[in-house]
Amino acid sequence: DLEGNKDLIINKENGYLIKQNNSVEISKNITNLFNNSKVRSYIKRNSLVFIRSNFDYNKIKRDYNKVLIK
Repeated sequence: DLEGNKDLIINKENGYLIKQNNSVEISKNITNLFNNSKVRSYIKRNSLVFIRSNFDYNKIKRDYNKVLIK
């Protein structure tokens, strides 16, 4: 549950936010992903959508241009 991860991960939507050094929770979530293909596909699909909509090269370029033009 590092600060930067909160900007990238929506818990149980495109990944898991887990408190640092919580090996039980990490193990539980890895096992769940390994055993549950529906959850794995759901998180995979949401991760791709999130990255493509927030970190697309053209979007980042437009955002930088807006800042530089001001």
